Amino acid sequence: ARLDAIARALPASGLSASAQAQLRVEHEDLTRLEAAYARLTPSADERAYLDRRLGDLETRARVRR
Repeated sequence: ARLDAIARALPASGLSASAQAQLRVEHEDLTRLEAAYARLTPSADERAYLDRRLGDLETRARVRR
């Protein structure tokens, strides 16, 4: 759900096209990482890493909760 919110927020974020492109690359990376974790049992550290990266991306994409 958080990844979907990031994808929806990007077009209206007011960021430049190059900044949006960079965030899309990071979004794709996190999508793959989350899918990999879904197939495995991630450790608490791995889950915290993903949550930290998602939070950072949400902030930079200007996601409103």
